Amino acid sequence: MTNYISEGKVLPAVVTHPAVPTSGCVCRCGKLLGVAVLNEGEGGVGATETMVQFGSGVFSLNTLAENSSGASAIAAWDALYYVDADAHLSKKTTSGYFFGYALEANATGHAVINVLHVPAPGDGTTPADGSVTTAKLAANAVDFAALSPTLGIGFIPIDIMGARVIATDDISTVLGGATDPILKRFNGATDKSLVIAWESASVLEIQLPGVAYPPDLDDTGDVTVHLLGKMKAASVNTPVFTVSAWEGQGDSNMGGNTGALSTTMQDLSVTLATANISAHPNVLNLSVLPGAHATASNDVYLCGAWVEYVRK
Repeated sequence: MTNYISEGKVLPAVVTHPAVPTSGCVCRCGKLLGVAVLNEGEGGVGATETMVQFGSGVFSLNTLAENSSGASAIAAWDALYYVDADAHLSKKTTSGYFFGYALEANATGHAVINVLHVPAPGDGTTPADGSVTTAKLAANAVDFAALSPTLGIGFIPIDIMGARVIATDDISTVLGGATDPILKRFNGATDKSLVIAWESASVLEIQLPGVAYPPDLDDTGDVTVHLLGKMKAASVNTPVFTVSAWEGQGDSNMGGNTGALSTTMQDLSVTLATANISAHPNVLNLSVLPGAHATASNDVYLCGAWVEYVRK
């Protein structure tokens, strides 16, 4: 390995705090903690540099038996932190930088004890020891932006059995029976998947159940309607689903067309215009209309539906 320079345990550094480091004091260099080996400027380094031990080790250091709330005894293996304004180690996590673990107890006040230094950068206000503290879980400290993309997306399933056929504004036709489109199974013996089927070249519109906006919906993010659909057989047509979408009452249509259906089951989606999305509480009204699909052998199937939204 030609690019190896050193172990990196002891390095010259311009210390962030304290202003004038002395041998044996705790030093903070940015977000990294260590202990000064020599006084600032000694050992052949620059006038503003200090030789700092950044590697792990056991040091005899001044501690104060307190935490962020007040006096608190230090027990062996308690995590200790460095706060710039204190110039000693304690259990104060507020504005503290994680330094290491106490190897001895300090029941009260100041005491010099042995401390195991564990190299681990802090984030400036909370410890970096991997623990989940109150500070880390303070109100609004964790939001969906900090989570994985999957957890940041909300999912609202839509029951296609609640769909209704739209012929006029007064809905009188329920899916099922011989009226087309119909609610059916592909095959009662071998394939009992439930679908809404547009047969006999039917292009009647259906209304899906209303989708109430959840409290965690981010009205500045995307809201996307997903339809799981396919065709029975290849057709001279390549129909799409036209999705109409309204909020509440008296809103304008913010829907659109999905991609083209095929004989393969696929997720066909329409992303609604973000500028038209309102905040909770509100309800999203959805209707679906298939495009022309030639003859009865080219039935269109809707197998499932859901809405995805960005969480706030």
